[in-house]
Amino acid sequence: MNKLILLILCLSLTVDAQWELCNNGIQLGENNGWAMDAIDSSNAVVSYGQIYKTADGGLNWFQLQHPSSAVDIVMIDPQTIIFGDDEGKIYKSTDGGSSWQLTFHDSTLTEFINYIEFFDATNAVAMGDGISVWDPAAILVSTDGGNSWLSKNEGSFSPYSGDIWRRLDFVNTNTGYFYASGGITSGLFKTTNGGIYWQYLSLIGGLGVLKFYDENIGFFNSTDGSSFQMKKTTDGGASWNIIPGFNQPVADLEFLPGDQSKIWSGTWEASSGRLFFSNDEGLTWNEENLSLPAGVRDIEFTDYKTGWLLCDNGYVYRNLNGNVVISVNDPVIKPEFNLFQNFPNPFNPVTKIRYSVPALNGNEAAVVKLAVYDLTGRKVSVLVDGIQEPGFHEEEFDGSSLASGIYFYSLQHGEFNMVKKLLLLK
Repeated sequence: MNKLILLILCLSLTVDAQWELCNNGIQLGENNGWAMDAIDSSNAVVSYGQIYKTADGGLNWFQLQHPSSAVDIVMIDPQTIIFGDDEGKIYKSTDGGSSWQLTFHDSTLTEFINYIEFFDATNAVAMGDGISVWDPAAILVSTDGGNSWLSKNEGSFSPYSGDIWRRLDFVNTNTGYFYASGGITSGLFKTTNGGIYWQYLSLIGGLGVLKFYDENIGFFNSTDGSSFQMKKTTDGGASWNIIPGFNQPVADLEFLPGDQSKIWSGTWEASSGRLFFSNDEGLTWNEENLSLPAGVRDIEFTDYKTGWLLCDNGYVYRNLNGNVVISVNDPVIKPEFNLFQNFPNPFNPVTKIRYSVPALNGNEAAVVKLAVYDLTGRKVSVLVDGIQEPGFHEEEFDGSSLASGIYFYSLQHGEFNMVKKLLLLK
């Protein structure tokens, strides 16, 4: 039991092919996830209106004091953070969020910043809705790291986003795409000169999410209010093909850096979210074996393996093997010993614990033990103690007889021992 207590004290996120919950310090509640950004596997920022920052891979998040509600947010390095707000202002911090400098505010141009994109530490573009549907959208450019912003919309491009950053995507400083809705003009527009002038391309659907890999390859997930479609272009938006069989309410799309064939998508629904992965350029999609307690809002990958996931209500996840998809629908999957975060968490009084068992020596089953312990290391429940067939398993834990507080659950097989925390709130 001493070994278990020591393991508990050294508890950390598991490096595996799964998304792991990492939201310690973020207040849970009925809050929409606005945006997130990350620079590596350790440093990230998220916005629920309030801004939280982590420097240890999500083990601990700290709320930053800032002057307004953040809509879109960018992290350049651990000390440099920039966000746009719901008052049409852009702020920058160079000390990790301890203090903020107002770098843009022009109430004659915009009162809501929807989108900020940095291409390097110096060059960036931002967008804000016009003051009304009759006024030009604010297309802003910075060439000094966000210290100043210059309006570039000389063509009086006037559509509204109808959302936040999801309908605008610049792939470089010159080429950008904007699916406008909610204003006097709707449809897909394209710029090739940094937002100065925009060309109307087509009306490819209703409300939706836009994401491009480069100047030519992009996806648009649209809805007419009753159904959803995923569409793909390979010619810069000139033509679009419907991808059959994928009818999901996608909230964000994200390519793995440097690989147009591998794409993640996340869905938003009233009280849950789902994750899907494609490794064939979006032609087919596999669903992740992951129960999300809230809808997906933002997916970010810092490199080929490190991914971050923002959901509503304070739930943030991290993935350290983003090029591997694990799905109950994928017949080539060979699960390893793994223990997943319980759901729901916090819980009262029942929660579910999922784990996976590999095939040993071909198809041999494994003897495993799944148990729950209190903070003193006292065993309070044994959920599994015996032979388990290879594959994914799920057990229900009932804490009706226990007091509120932190507990730990452990999956053991031989020298393999993985521990995670759960929180009972009555």
